[in-house]
Formats: sequence, C-alpha cells, structure tokens
Amino acid sequence: MKEAMRKKYAEFTEEAKKKYAETKKEWRKQRKAKGICMMCPADALPGKTLCATHMDEVKQRDERLRAERKSQGLCIGCGKNPPSEKSHGTRPTAYCAECRSRIAKKQYGKKKELYKEAKLLGKCVSCGGEPLPGKARCGPCLEKRNKNQAALQEARISEGVCVRCGKHPFSQGSANCLQCLLKLTSIQHFGNQKHWRELGQLYMTQKGLCPYLGDKIPVGVSASIDHIIATNCGGANTLSNMEWTHNIVNMMKSDTPKAVFLSVIKNIYENLGLQDYTPVPLPIDLGWNKQKKRRSKQIADLTPARK
Repeated sequence: MKEAMRKKYAEFTEEAKKKYAETKKEWRKQRKAKGICMMCPADALPGKTLCATHMDEVKQRDERLRAERKSQGLCIGCGKNPPSEKSHGTRPTAYCAECRSRIAKKQYGKKKELYKEAKLLGKCVSCGGEPLPGKARCGPCLEKRNKNQAALQEARISEGVCVRCGKHPFSQGSANCLQCLLKLTSIQHFGNQKHWRELGQLYMTQKGLCPYLGDKIPVGVSASIDHIIATNCGGANTLSNMEWTHNIVNMMKSDTPKAVFLSVIKNIYENLGLQDYTPVPLPIDLGWNKQKKRRSKQIADLTPARK
C-alpha cells in the first residue's frame, strides 16, 4: 500500500504536492491538539505524537536503519554522504557535515528557548537552581562553564584555529580568525553580525592601510572603525560614514571633524618646527587590552615552531 501511495505521489504536480503538504500539516496539527497517535486512532503518549506501540516500532526501525547505514560507511542521518572527518569533541561523529549543521541549529534553537524561559523565571539556565546576582547561572554551573570554555580555547589555540568558531586559522596577532573578528566588529557597531562582509569589503577597498598613516593595520590588532563624521556630531552609523584607521589615530581624532583634525595636526607640525623630523614607526599592538595580551602570549607558547 505504501509503495502504491509513493507512486501516486510521484505523479503529482508541484502545485498538488504543495497542497498535499499543507493538508497533511493541518491534519497532523489537529491530531496533535486532540492527543491522538499520528499512525492509529489510539491515544498518544504524554508529550509525544505516537502511541506506545508505534513509538517502539519507530525506534526499532530507526535503530535498524542507523546500523545499516553505519555498516555501509554512510551518514546515519541522511544515508547519502559519508560521515564528516571532523570529530565531535573526543567522539568520532557518525553524521555528515550537512546533518551535523542541521542538528546543531535545531539544538541551538531549543537551548535558546529554554535559556530565555529560565532567565525570565529567575532560574539558573543550566540546572534550574538559584543564579548568582546579576548572572544567568549559579556558582557551580558558572565555574564549570568557565573551566570548559578555558579548556576549549586552549585546545583550539594548540590546534592553531580560531577560539570563537574553531573552524579557520587564527589571524596575525589574534586568537580569532579574520571572519570572526569582522563579525565581532559588526556586533560592536551595529548590534548584530550581519554586516561583517561589508566591513571586510571596506577593509579590502582600503587595501588594509590606514588612510592617515598609510601603514598596514591588521584587523584585531591595530585596526579600528572610525566614523568620518562622528555620531555625536550628527554622523550616521552607516558603512558610507566609516573607515578603518589605526587605533591611535582613532583615539586622537575622537569626535573631531576630519578637516579640523588635519588642521590641528598641521598646526602642531609647523609650530614645533618638525620639517626635519624623522617619523617613528608606530607599534602594531600597544598591549592596552590585557586579555588580548594574555591570549597573544598563550598563542606564542602553544603554537609549535615552524621549520
């Protein structure tokens, strides 16, 4: 009977398939609301969509299917692609890259909902206990999370990959890859990471050089985003009003209009008689950020020497 139904479904037009999917979705929604099993008229188990009999049948079928796919060297999720070479933690994965990504997104969505719910109720988002004042977790959970995060970061640094995503090699002088650094910059200025590609394009347009000094400014080390017309002076927080500059230049310029800033520099230069002055190269990293300085030392200590 199922084979006949499959053949009939294959003959459907795209419009008919769409209509059938909508009808089936509505039908499942009605049965779920009534607490009826999706495969028979019996009552479904609490919080489930199947009765006890069909739940056992589905579990046995899934276990059998997974075992077959595993023996064939295929992903146990889709059965189409080979498993991903990258392991999940210390355990080898049995899923392909596509299925891993899909599962991770689904789990992230569920965790996000539970996190929001626990936070609204004033509970620890990990165990449901009493959180620390101003924190989302209780003391033991927070300590455990910090230890896990530190261990993960050390493992990623020793592997030479970004501590944030764990996918790409880290950038020069930073523990993050260029993509993550651009995303963090986008979050800092726009409140989200949607504009990281545009920020990267702006950096490429400038050829990675500071427009004032002409020096190379690596992202995550000495590069920073400066508003050409400061937002405090009515400038828009848009990409057309932004440019990558050296950290020191950005600090010096602050909210000063560009024309006034250049005029001040010129007056200082002329007043001090610096016509014969030999400029001193600016340091790439002044080490103002203590956390970044510690991270840089970690990278230097853990990165194997190249031959």
